Amino acid sequence: MPPELTAEDRAALNGERGDAAKIAAAFGSTVWCPRKGLRRLPPGLKARPYDPGDRLPGGARAFGVGVLCPDESAVLLPKLKALAVADGVIRRGKGHAVMHEHHGH
Repeated sequence: MPPELTAEDRAALNGERGDAAKIAAAFGSTVWCPRKGLRRLPPGLKARPYDPGDRLPGGARAFGVGVLCPDESAVLLPKLKALAVADGVIRRGKGHAVMHEHHGH
């Protein structure tokens, strides 16, 4: 975790394959997950839900993407001048990163 975030600010963001539990345990973090994806996490994880537009710990801000799945989100980390995304952003070759266009919905 970046040193700019305090222990209270750290958040493990949505990890479907058990990664969130490992990260939370290793860093003493709270797991935050898009509300629409909360059902995919084990109840024992006690993840806290967020919605697009919510402010998260450390000044982070949640945005809904919803291209690949309804719970796809991006999280803006202004203190770090970074945007956390998953597989909704792609880059082919040496070109610029772009939002993935999914036409299967």
